[in-house]
Amino acid sequence: MSLHDMYFSSKNKNHMFNVIRELVLKETNEDINNNTEYIDLYRFKYSLIFDRSNSDNLVDLNKFLIDEIAPIYINDIQSKYNSKNITIKPKESNESKESKKENIKQKTQLYINSSERLENSLNRYEYYINLPENKKFSLKQITIPVENNILFSNPVICVQLEIKNEKYDIYCQFKNEILIQNKKYNIYESFQELEINTDRIIKVSILTNLRLKVIENQDKIKIKIKNIKHKENDYLCLKINENHDIINGDNIGIYKNNKLISSLIIDNKIENNLIIKDKKLDFDNSSEYYILNMNIQNNLLIFYI
Repeated sequence: MSLHDMYFSSKNKNHMFNVIRELVLKETNEDINNNTEYIDLYRFKYSLIFDRSNSDNLVDLNKFLIDEIAPIYINDIQSKYNSKNITIKPKESNESKESKKENIKQKTQLYINSSERLENSLNRYEYYINLPENKKFSLKQITIPVENNILFSNPVICVQLEIKNEKYDIYCQFKNEILIQNKKYNIYESFQELEINTDRIIKVSILTNLRLKVIENQDKIKIKIKNIKHKENDYLCLKINENHDIINGDNIGIYKNNKLISSLIIDNKIENNLIIKDKKLDFDNSSEYYILNMNIQNNLLIFYI
């Protein structure tokens, strides 16, 4: 096969774009896979590199391609971040990380659970939160319970933060898995530490690596409450009139007017009724109550800068 045929083969084109894509992702935390402007530029430059080069081997041609295109993408993305007053911190070596441990400890860290969402939130993958402080922060880590959905088909996920109509895509890579009471939790860390100026209220969307939504429906479950006395024992009965996946042993949060009023472990499930033994709850029929399955909520770890 001639040099021309090897260079212009679909295999080499796709491979080199993925190499450049990974390089840009590591440097900027931006995935260019679906950026039509960058893809068109890649196609245009791809032919020019071959026409301008006097090289007689594929390795040198591919190196010229990377040296020509990657800096264009990186500089363009960084200039966009700079216009939004966002700092991109470069990846650090293990030695550098060790030497900065003390500085990291001095940063104020905050854990955010998706159950702490505001009332206008959709579900655990798309919610609004109210931060305690209005100052620059960075997303360090996210822990997500493993479920049977499209999010877990790839080791890379996208955490999209929306602040005052500006969206910031933070790509995170799978780092570890932990098992707690037979429930698996995946831990992801961001590729790059973006220092973002924020408002008190931000929108969090947890998306696939292709920035697709995971679920569309709400995960709040409306309930009717009833206290029951049976054989001298107290039981709290929560009646549900919709589909759910809550099982015995799950931890649920009971909410009234978007405020958490109790957290309980399910003892038994009888048809559409969740039963908790040795528990009573004061309630009024004029209020609306709902529950969240606390076992499937995610946690964000952020650092204030």
